[in-house]
Amino acid sequence: MPDLDLVLAILHHLAALTLLASLVAQLTLLKAPLCQQSVPMLARIDLGYGLSALAILVIGGLRVSFAAKGWEFYALNAAFWAKMALFAVIGGLSVVPTLLFRRWLRAGVIPATQLVLVRRLVTLEVALFALLPVFAVLMARGLIRL
Repeated sequence: MPDLDLVLAILHHLAALTLLASLVAQLTLLKAPLCQQSVPMLARIDLGYGLSALAILVIGGLRVSFAAKGWEFYALNAAFWAKMALFAVIGGLSVVPTLLFRRWLRAGVIPATQLVLVRRLVTLEVALFALLPVFAVLMARGLIRL
C-alpha cells in the first residue's frame, strides 16, 4: 500500500489540475459568443471549480498536518505563505463570476458590461494560477525560508 504522503500528493495535484481545467473551460466558454443557453454549463463548471478548490484546501491541510514534511516545514516557509496568499487572491477573484453566473441563470439575461468584467476576472485568475507551481516548487525545495 502506498504511503499517506504519496496518496495525498497525488490527490492534491489532481485537484489542482481539475481546478485549472475548470478555469480554462470557463474562459473558453466566455471567449466565444455567449448565449443564455451556455449559462447553465458555466454554472456547472463553476461548481466543479469550487469543489476542486475545496478539495485542494482539505487535502493540502491533511498534507501539512499528517504527511512527511510536517507543519514546521511549512510554517517557516515564505513560499508556502506566498502560495496560500495567491490561492486566496484567486479565490477572491472567483467570487464575482460565481455570483454573476447565478444571477444570469435567474434573470435569463447576460448584461454586456458584466460579461466583460467576468471575462477579465477569469483571465486574471488563469494568469495568476500560473504562479502557483512556481511557489510550490520553491516551497517543496525549502528555498525561501522565514
